[in-house]
This record gives sequence, C-alpha cells and structure tokens, in this order.
Amino acid sequence: MPRLISTNFDSFATQAGVLLTGGVHPASVSWDVDPGSAVPPNEVPPVLAPKGGVQRRAGRSAVVPASFVKASEYVVRHRDDDRFDVLYRLLWRFVHEAAHRPTRDDPDMHRVLLMAHAVRRNIHKLKMQTRLRAIPEASLPGGALLVGWCEPAHRVLEPLAQWLAKQHAGACWMLLSPQGSAYWDTALLHYAAGLDAAPARDAADEDWTRRWHALFPLAAAK
Repeated sequence: MPRLISTNFDSFATQAGVLLTGGVHPASVSWDVDPGSAVPPNEVPPVLAPKGGVQRRAGRSAVVPASFVKASEYVVRHRDDDRFDVLYRLLWRFVHEAAHRPTRDDPDMHRVLLMAHAVRRNIHKLKMQTRLRAIPEASLPGGALLVGWCEPAHRVLEPLAQWLAKQHAGACWMLLSPQGSAYWDTALLHYAAGLDAAPARDAADEDWTRRWHALFPLAAAK
C-alpha cells in the first residue's frame, strides 16, 4: 500500500485532489507525516475549494461542503496520526458516493468535528495564556527582544505565531516550544526547531539571547 506524505492542509489537498481524480479508493492509500513536505497554497486543487467541485466519471459535479473544508484546515493540525486517512475517507464519499454522503452523525465526520474543535480550543487557550517578556537587545527596534514559551497540545505553532505577529507587529519577538520556534522581525515570520524543555523561569537574559542566535542566526545577524 503506498504511503503519501502530508504535513499540512495544502499538501494534503494537493494529494487528495490527484487521488480523487484518479479514482484511488481510501483502502488503497495511507498517509505518513514528514515535516519537509510543504506545498504552496496556490497549488490547492478545486476539489477542496469551498465553491469548487470535481467532475466524476459520469460527468456529474460533486461539491465538497465549505464547512468540511473549514474543519479540515483545523483537523490537519491535530496530533492524531490518522487525521489524513479519516479526511480522505470522507472526501471519497463526498465525491464518489453520492448516495452515502457523510452527515454529522457519521462516525468519521463526528471524529473530524471533535478534532477540529480540539484544535480551535487549543489555539484559543494559547492566545490567552502565552505571555512575552522583554529582554535587552540594542540591535533591535525599541532596544528589546520579546521572548516567551508555550506548550501546544496540537500542531498550532504557526497560527499562534501569525496571531502574535499581528498583536506585536512593531516589536521583534521569539516564541519557543517543544513543537518548534518562531521569530518575528517586524516584517517576516521565521521558523526553527523546537526545544526539549522550557528555559528556566529564572533564566538570564543572556540565555535567551544565546538561544535566539542559535535558532535564528541569519535573522539575529541583521
């Protein structure tokens, strides 16, 4: 059985679109997770566009509900390793089994809705709990680098970082986590590897600065 690699909504959408068009049954494929398989958003096929559709062999158009597309964008961030398999099983039924289109009571659909809810809740919780503190850094705007730590339950570092970039648009900041690290230079977001453990609560400013230089050497050198 072939195993496809997906890490995010865009890569999954691209692969699912090809498989659905080719009539590849869910039982004939499975997904793996590999951090290095991102696909540009502009390559997302019509099958996962909210108002798009795909032509079945009979010539009829099958439209994937916008609500399912929206839920899928959260589900791909869930920690469940089977998330892509579940999503593809549902997509197959939307596209190729009109008589058995999923409903909210369907076990797979119920699972998807629960995963989407858990991810949304995790993002909201982190927005409320994540705190940044300033450490001196003369080379940066305002003479300071904001630093912080968080422990996401799901793969939500990216949406959290995007939100922080809006909240602290004019300041440089670094957010560390076991999942990964993010740095905002007031113009671009940069991502790097995560840490196994949080910096000590009484960590010296120099310790944070060393981590900044180690994780984001090019950004820190500007």
